[in-house]
Amino acid sequence: MIGSSDLLSALREIATQEASILVLRALLFLSGVFAALSWVRRRPVLALLVASMGGLLGLGYWLVQIVSPLGFGTDPALTGAWAQAGVNALAEPSGSGFVWGTQPGLSLVSALASAGISIRLVVLAPQMATLLTLSLLILPPFGLLRSRTTAAFAASLALGGGLWPGVAPYGPVLLRPSALVVSGALLGVVLVLGQRRRVRKASNRSRLGVAVAFITAAALDRALGGGAQPSVSAALLLSGTTLILASPLRAALRHILPSAARARRAEALVLLCVFGGSGLLWWDPPRSVAGFDEARDGNAGLLRPMDWIRRNVPPDRVVLASPEYSAAIAAFAGRRVLFSPSAGPEAQASLPEPFRRARLFESARLGQPIARLADAFSVTHLFLGPGEASPPARGEASSTDEPRLQLFLVYEDVEDFRIFRLAKK
Repeated sequence: MIGSSDLLSALREIATQEASILVLRALLFLSGVFAALSWVRRRPVLALLVASMGGLLGLGYWLVQIVSPLGFGTDPALTGAWAQAGVNALAEPSGSGFVWGTQPGLSLVSALASAGISIRLVVLAPQMATLLTLSLLILPPFGLLRSRTTAAFAASLALGGGLWPGVAPYGPVLLRPSALVVSGALLGVVLVLGQRRRVRKASNRSRLGVAVAFITAAALDRALGGGAQPSVSAALLLSGTTLILASPLRAALRHILPSAARARRAEALVLLCVFGGSGLLWWDPPRSVAGFDEARDGNAGLLRPMDWIRRNVPPDRVVLASPEYSAAIAAFAGRRVLFSPSAGPEAQASLPEPFRRARLFESARLGQPIARLADAFSVTHLFLGPGEASPPARGEASSTDEPRLQLFLVYEDVEDFRIFRLAKK
């Protein structure tokens, strides 16, 4: 019997093959064709359902390929967010930064980890937010438009990128899932207000309320979305414009064409053209989403020592490592570190007690870490990566009588990752 993990691995193996992209796009185009045929047969809800299933298929194809935190190691802000999330989920005490002595950074993933959500689910937050983007495109028309047929027409267009195909928020939301939270909250307020008779009447009369709502959501998304890319706001604006113009477009087609049947065919053709040129159909994350290729690599070699740290280093202890590995230890092992992931001297100098930190690392590199500094920073282990020289077996002789600790090798693997325990002689 095939397990769920084996099935997921098999799906990822298939999805990473170049030939499967052609199959995906063929299936997405067919879903657009079936949606158009359903519209011709006067089944607007079925047309929207088929288009939505195509959206789930297209997004799921790419999202299933992500096996490690997206943006980690490629985007400084996202790297810091994932490092803070790992510490919030696994380290003690809570409420401080992943670098010892600093304040915690705020992000969606770190907030979820602080709320007690399993780190395995927190890692899936960008993918889940991207899938929920479909509902963000579908629900507003049904809450703001009086005609359910027009609402289905507007929602189907929005799935394809609106009347300006190719602009879709999936990539930006994948990189900045907080943008969905901000936009979703604002649109939720709009939907609640839209249920009031006076608001709905004004909205259906002039569409001005709808335009103002979407423009406000886009502006606040830019201001409060945690660094969300401008295309999130652009997608919101275009979705709002699509919602506003859906009803006039249908009315114009019925006025120009001599029969309702021909008008339905024209509407179906519009849906097919929009879906065929959509950002969803032609979305290519390996080229358009920074860090996507890196997220498809599980990096098993690095995860093995991280797992050892997680199982053997107490949650309230600090791991001494070079800035290159600080973020990985915090994100994957859930332990605080002594140095900022940024290797620049300015970043290290901004930390509390930079000289004492540097002195402890230098003494550990020489094989005789200073005992009082290790105790002050709660450091119990030294982590070294490939290419980093191991400390001398005995350590260099100290010129003072200051107590020193010894380093005992407790982990080593074929990738040349090494972990030393700091202990008394």
